[in-house]
Amino acid sequence: MNICMLTSSFPRYPGDSAGVFVSDLSCYLSQRGCIVSVLAPHDYGSKMSDIQGNLIVKRFRYFFPEKYQKLCYGSGIVKNLKTEPISLIQVPIFILSQLVSAIKILKNKKIDIIHAHWSFPQGLIGLLCKYLHNIPYIVTIHGSDIYGLNYPILSNINRLVLRHAAACTVNSEETARVTNRLSGLKNIQIVPMGVDTELFNNKKRKLSPNSNCTRRKSILFAGRLIDWKGVDFLLMAIPIILNKFPKTTLRIVGNGPERLRLEQKASDLGIENNVLFLGQIPHNELVDYYSMADVFVLPSNKKEAGETEGLGVVLLEAMACNIPVVGSNVGGIPSIVKHEKTGLLAKPGDPEDLSKKICILLENEDLRDHVIENARQMVLEKFTWETIADKFISIYETTIQRKLKK
Repeated sequence: MNICMLTSSFPRYPGDSAGVFVSDLSCYLSQRGCIVSVLAPHDYGSKMSDIQGNLIVKRFRYFFPEKYQKLCYGSGIVKNLKTEPISLIQVPIFILSQLVSAIKILKNKKIDIIHAHWSFPQGLIGLLCKYLHNIPYIVTIHGSDIYGLNYPILSNINRLVLRHAAACTVNSEETARVTNRLSGLKNIQIVPMGVDTELFNNKKRKLSPNSNCTRRKSILFAGRLIDWKGVDFLLMAIPIILNKFPKTTLRIVGNGPERLRLEQKASDLGIENNVLFLGQIPHNELVDYYSMADVFVLPSNKKEAGETEGLGVVLLEAMACNIPVVGSNVGGIPSIVKHEKTGLLAKPGDPEDLSKKICILLENEDLRDHVIENARQMVLEKFTWETIADKFISIYETTIQRKLKK
């Protein structure tokens, strides 16, 4: 089976976390005998092409000079459009460049199916390729393409793309609901991104958590530092936690446009000695930080424009490492964090409730053990890349067979 994978984010160098889930999926598909051609945007300093067995990566330039390519990577397309004025004029150039590059791949290789990650702009390119080359495409919705692009023209494009796709997959029940409301599609399939359980496991556990209040506690957040991730509410929760656990450290892994503001907020709250801003960490080294944590927290909220968490793969990674998690009751998070079963849910935007849920996990060993066991079992049963890759292969085969019968 020959697959053309369209994406707007893909690792640019070893250890890069950008679009790592697209990379992992592509690798597992190639290990199962699929020939995968990934078409991703170029970034300043990255290679134009790379070949790893059955996995072929091609990158396309969409602006010159290359260092001014600002639409992708960093904070993501949705945020970049709002913070980088030059990125607005790059959108049509980006679409045309990826379309031309995709057509070259379709001409040079016998592609059976196109897999577009994100409905816009990749889904639109898949739609155009379908009519130009009669090749079916499927669309995977990750969340930002539905939650964060609530503009009439983009909503109309998304609707058109989804209705003409051979299949549509989403990462959670909430994303499925929003996608259904937009497109009217009934046959939306929930196929989340997976977790590398060989990399993320409990073998590197460095600390044995206990309820001793005198031992330094470690709280971890990992993700982009953007407004709807809710890190400011986590910072506001720390002074409350320090009243009960005075030796507590919050480690914040990740970068983004909110970093300077968040560092200033930590200083204003008087907790700068308890908060470590670690910046971007290579994805394959994240397991060390999970292993040092007593609790992992994803305090996402929902913006008025609709931006929120589609799923929260970092929660799954923490669960795979036997780390108890607290997540906000918003977006796709409740589909994996079942309250008091696989973690604890906190009210979004509520520092007091967030601190309460974190403290419960820090002091209640029985509950910790209960959610850790259930969460890791859930990850092993539903979220390994082997399981996810098999589901996508089944979708590909069904789509191809349907085309052959026409």
